[in-house]
Amino acid sequence: MWAEARLRVKGAKFEAPRLGLCFLLLGGRRQIFRLHLVIIPRDGGAMRPPIFPPQTIGDTPQQYLHRARMFRDAAMQLPDYVNSEPNWPRYALLMHAIELALKAYARHFYPDGIPAGIEPKQHDLTGWYELALKHGFQDEPEIAANIDVLNDLHRSHFSRYPQSRSSPLPAVETIIDTTVDHLIETFTCTINPRY
Repeated sequence: MWAEARLRVKGAKFEAPRLGLCFLLLGGRRQIFRLHLVIIPRDGGAMRPPIFPPQTIGDTPQQYLHRARMFRDAAMQLPDYVNSEPNWPRYALLMHAIELALKAYARHFYPDGIPAGIEPKQHDLTGWYELALKHGFQDEPEIAANIDVLNDLHRSHFSRYPQSRSSPLPAVETIIDTTVDHLIETFTCTINPRY
């Protein structure tokens, strides 16, 4: 690996005795600033996997909720539309984040695993939402309606594979952001009580 630190200011002298706080001499006055060093691997930026597997932190519901946040954060960096078409990868990530958040809440009440008789089918957002309601989640009509709309798209894998629809496509961008944020925020208060 190699490291590079550059500062180009006309008429300035750069002093960096060590990384961290550095000084810039500009016009005879000493200005303090923080230097951020970027380390770039010699192979152009390819990351190698760690030698040891990462330690998991928290119990299973916390891990599910953390993964839901990761999917939401990745999706938030993408635009809503690409070439006048909904950005389906963004919505696939957000719908998966909703599924993970709902599963986190359910697994919070079943630490040894959800019994086979009551576990909803995979990708069934409505089933997971109803299971959350059975365990004390406050029913909100707007969120329930959003879950029903998104469930149809999520179970049919509409956001992942091109399909024809007989009904008009709902305005996904107006409902999905508020739904995923509400679920993650609400479930965090139950699963991570310190928040």
